[in-house]
Amino acid sequence: MIRVLIADDEAPARARLRRLLAAHSNVEICGEAGTGWSTLAEAERLKPDAIFLDIQMPEATGLEVAASLKPPRPRIVFVTAWDHYAVEAFRLRAIDYLLKPVTPERLADSVNRLGERRREPALPWVRRLLVQCGGHATVVECDEVDCIISEDGHTRLFGRKPDGGVYDYYLDLTLNDLEERLDPVQFARVSRSAMVRLAAVEQIRPMPRAGGQAVVRGGRTLDVSRRRWAALVAAIRGTTPE
Repeated sequence: MIRVLIADDEAPARARLRRLLAAHSNVEICGEAGTGWSTLAEAERLKPDAIFLDIQMPEATGLEVAASLKPPRPRIVFVTAWDHYAVEAFRLRAIDYLLKPVTPERLADSVNRLGERRREPALPWVRRLLVQCGGHATVVECDEVDCIISEDGHTRLFGRKPDGGVYDYYLDLTLNDLEERLDPVQFARVSRSAMVRLAAVEQIRPMPRAGGQAVVRGGRTLDVSRRRWAALVAAIRGTTPE
């Protein structure tokens, strides 16, 4: 049985897809969502095998949702009225890309694909992160990030907007999740509790009988563990650690 979450901001579209999926005895609809943020919440709560995901939704687009899902990541079938997002959708390892109005034949093809593919390949490096901001979702470009810190069971992202404004956001992803999704050419884990964007590091300094410290934009100082010090130095220099 394939457990499916339907995500679309239009109730009639959800109802139509629900009717079409009811014809497939191997599909169980476990829930619905009408916004990007609620889709992430329902995916976390219900742990579906797959999400039929609209692209144009309030709070966060389907593409942003797909890039922000926690592991184990459900398989994604995008359902949209727009054909020009297909390249980005398949970059995010979508199983299929359905154009509205969805026909029973195309839907059957997607369901068959879901039944054949039980393991989702790793995502490519993400370029944007979906974060919590005052009870709603906002998108942060990875190029704006200074550092990411795990603190008291929460993941906090510190960065700086192009206009110079600084921010401090919360993410649902753990540092281990982020380490798998952020480009190691741009980001480095410096300890169990912190990551930095290499271009945001303004100074590194070794410490006696320890690793060292990294100072990022704005003066925030992070401890670097002994076992990660050489890799950080090499990454900043653009070389391979000894």
